[in-house]
Amino acid sequence: MIRFLSVALLTLTTSSALADCYVVGNLKGKGFRAAENWQLGDDGLSNQQFIIEIYGQTAKVSPNDMNCRPGLPNGVICKSSKGGLSALETWTVYPEDNTVIFTKVRSGLGFFDGAMMFKGDILKRCGNDALIN
Repeated sequence: MIRFLSVALLTLTTSSALADCYVVGNLKGKGFRAAENWQLGDDGLSNQQFIIEIYGQTAKVSPNDMNCRPGLPNGVICKSSKGGLSALETWTVYPEDNTVIFTKVRSGLGFFDGAMMFKGDILKRCGNDALIN
């Protein structure tokens, strides 16, 4: 019984240590897009905010309907593939620098195909109520 309680306590302590949640925004960067004849151009999502949640082996980015998983430390990898359309995103937060890096590649969307890379700000950390259940 003591062994079971010790393992359960260790699991709860470890799980909460792996929980992170960030609100990010002010994303600015560059992109190559089919719509711009694959020329490098300025891009940004400065008016949009995202919530990045990392909880053990579970991760989520909102708003986003892609399947996401934890990646590198403080990182999330999201992917989607349906009917010839595909997208891949990476999100990496650097809390010590208050910075987030976001990349996205899309294919099968014609005009919207391309790759983008953004740098943004960690606006705040989320409360426990924002964590994935």
